[in-house]
Amino acid sequence: VPGTECGDADADIGVAAFGPRDITAEKALRTVDGGLTWDAVDPQIKRPEHAELSSSGVGLLIGSNEVSRSNNFGASWVDISPPDANAALRGGAIFDDVTFVVCGDNASVWRTIDAGATWQDAGFDASNDRYEDVARFPGTATAVMVGEDNSYRSTDAGATWTVINLRALAVACPSADVAVAVGDDILRSSDGGQSFEIVAVPGEQLLAVAFAEGLHGVAAGVKGLVMETLDGGLTWSEVDRVTSLTLESAAFRGSEGTAAGGRHGVVLIGTP
Repeated sequence: VPGTECGDADADIGVAAFGPRDITAEKALRTVDGGLTWDAVDPQIKRPEHAELSSSGVGLLIGSNEVSRSNNFGASWVDISPPDANAALRGGAIFDDVTFVVCGDNASVWRTIDAGATWQDAGFDASNDRYEDVARFPGTATAVMVGEDNSYRSTDAGATWTVINLRALAVACPSADVAVAVGDDILRSSDGGQSFEIVAVPGEQLLAVAFAEGLHGVAAGVKGLVMETLDGGLTWSEVDRVTSLTLESAAFRGSEGTAAGGRHGVVLIGTP
């Protein structure tokens, strides 16, 4: 679902991308004060819809069939799009400063081990699958990629994938063993993504999930729904709604609170 995506590297620096259905389409914004103010940056691609930003300053903007990279916490970007990508790309994961995976429609899975100079097609024969998100378990080469039809797990930094029993729209990995996936339900894995179990049924569809320091997490979705966990995703409670707009991203601002973004350029800032 195109909209606003936030990537967070520390308490102050963040990047947001706005999708083509948004009134602020074809923009990327950057904050250096924890989301209080935002400045436009040139994304170097036409329709950025998803943002990733690592603690080392490496960032990805993903949208349409394009990818751009930053090496300076999102201050500037360069186009590194896979030359043969012909389907919409929706999610991405950064394994290290040169190894990235992006995924999207038509079972698209692309992997680079040289910071985007070259790309390998890591997809497989599942042409109708649409992959919404991919996340890496911290400090490992293991990742989970999710979609409404099928989801997959990799243990070799995205070189190969095996199917897992999961349907979801977004996923986050707060620790080396724990993953939380969201969609119609909230599901949690404690074995590195090998299996998931339902831990909450929110009543509205959730489209994004993010964690800070392993235990504190938020999920955001339809009609302004925000859910919060303080125990690593074992239990969840609803946060008072402040908007009826759909929220399509979630991020943490270090220990300073949370951010959620969505339709029409809305960015919500939460406090501890």
